[in-house]
Amino acid sequence: MKLTKLLPALALVAASHSAHAAYQLNVSIALSPQDPIAQAMENAKQAIEERSEGELTIQIFPNSQLGSDEDVIEQIRSGANIAILVDAGRLSEYQPELGILSAPYLVEDHSDYDQITTSPLYLDWVEGLAEASGLRLLNYNWFQGSRQMLTQNEVNTPEDLNSVRVRTINSLSG
Repeated sequence: MKLTKLLPALALVAASHSAHAAYQLNVSIALSPQDPIAQAMENAKQAIEERSEGELTIQIFPNSQLGSDEDVIEQIRSGANIAILVDAGRLSEYQPELGILSAPYLVEDHSDYDQITTSPLYLDWVEGLAEASGLRLLNYNWFQGSRQMLTQNEVNTPEDLNSVRVRTINSLSG
């Protein structure tokens, strides 16, 4: 089964486990069930369950019901039967290079992410993540649209951010 075809616009991180008959995978997402990505996950759940012919069922836990992203990642690292939809910033603690995927102005559209996430360099990062943390990145084509930055000065190009401190997920303040 090719998960990359089943999970558009989703990133899943899961511990490496072998699938057994009637296997259930719990999926943690921080988003509400009304969010378009959460709704896409429901569609992916149905497609995965159909394609596995009943061998795999998925239970989705929205609204961080299983804990914060960081807590769920630690549960996964401890062997819990969980996958998580998570942004690259949360994974950069284990593979720092992945943090660039959350950078402003990195891509203009989804096709740019496709180019990045099929590159040999990116695939090396994915393997590095697995080796460093035991986390297996199943898919990363997370693009929730363009982001905005609020500053006191106008920003039109990346150069306009020279010498501007930008705080990101898991960044050190100081």
